[in-house]
Amino acid sequence: MTIVYWAAIVLLSLTLLVSGLCFVVNLITDDRDWYRRARAWFRWALVVVLATFNIAIFRHLIGALLGE
Repeated sequence: MTIVYWAAIVLLSLTLLVSGLCFVVNLITDDRDWYRRARAWFRWALVVVLATFNIAIFRHLIGALLGE
């Protein structure tokens, strides 16, 4: 399970970094396309967080059902 957490941390860091960079470019250039890109990357970051949480919940649920 540690591999899943590390992968989630790496993916979350990368998506938040790209989202932040897109937002900074939006502030500098005042181009709405960069704002849309920043929002899209941020939404992918939320997907990573929710998927990791879902995997953790199901891991505990399956472990409880199997008696581990």
